[in-house]
Amino acid sequence: MFIVAAFGTLYTLVFDPNNMENHKKIEAVVRDLELELDGKKTQLESYKKEVKLVAQRKDEERQLSDLKIKVEAAAKRIEEATAEQSAAQAAVENAGKEWEDYKAEYRASTWAKAKGRELGTLKLADGTTFEAAVIRKIDHAGMDILCSSGPKNIKFENLPAELQDEFQFDLVKRDEFEDERHKAENMHIESVEYAQTAERCDAKIASLKEWKGKKVASEQAWKQAKDNVERYKVAIARKKADISAEKRKNLSKAPQMEIELRQMQAKAEQNSRSISDLDQARREADTTIRTLQREIDTLRDDLTRMQKEHAEKKAAEAAAAAGGTAPAAQ
Repeated sequence: MFIVAAFGTLYTLVFDPNNMENHKKIEAVVRDLELELDGKKTQLESYKKEVKLVAQRKDEERQLSDLKIKVEAAAKRIEEATAEQSAAQAAVENAGKEWEDYKAEYRASTWAKAKGRELGTLKLADGTTFEAAVIRKIDHAGMDILCSSGPKNIKFENLPAELQDEFQFDLVKRDEFEDERHKAENMHIESVEYAQTAERCDAKIASLKEWKGKKVASEQAWKQAKDNVERYKVAIARKKADISAEKRKNLSKAPQMEIELRQMQAKAEQNSRSISDLDQARREADTTIRTLQREIDTLRDDLTRMQKEHAEKKAAEAAAAAGGTAPAAQ
């Protein structure tokens, strides 16, 4: 009987509908709690990501603020440097003008005092020697002397180096002086040959001035390119160091900086390649200038010869008109 009663009680506990219903409710509650817990975990992860993004945004805002400060400081430095550069340029221009004025005064005074100075034996750069030379006049074209063989005109570039240095001749001033002199002389000579020669001379002079400008520009560019080699080396090394430091940051701009580095390296290579081209250009300009100067000197000599012939012709015509004897051609 006891055993039968125990089985009955067990049956009641196990198969009682109320107990089974309670068991089902507990499982549902557990499932609901698990779902709710999963939702909370997802929400927590979302919150964590949002917090991280907020932190990143704050870091970006801080970096942006720092960059704005740096940009403003750089802009101020650029403005100050620009002002200093303008002032320095003005000072250089003023100093250059004062220097040119001083040289002009020095030339005028030294050239005037040199008149009548005895030079004794004068040996020129081309080897020509004049005995008992005395200075008659000095101008931008050169020196007029009186020597044992008579009056002579010597172009300044053919004078000894010590006299060139003492009298401070200037090639540009010489060209301007010769141009003005020949223009004035042209007005008094009516000759097709002379006019054509003068026209060729003027064209050569214009070309000479152009090539002198090219030479100055190519020399400046060549020197700048040579100076830029070291500047690029320093800038590239600094950029590489900045990239290395940038890569250690969480929010890194290294990729953009590496692009800038490659662009800088390309410019450095282009600059290095340009040096030989610029050097060749300045050498070509120098050669062309020497050639043009020789051609101009030859044309000027032709013009001087024609001027002399013209003067002799006029003198002969005047003598013939007066019933005198024409002078012998020299």
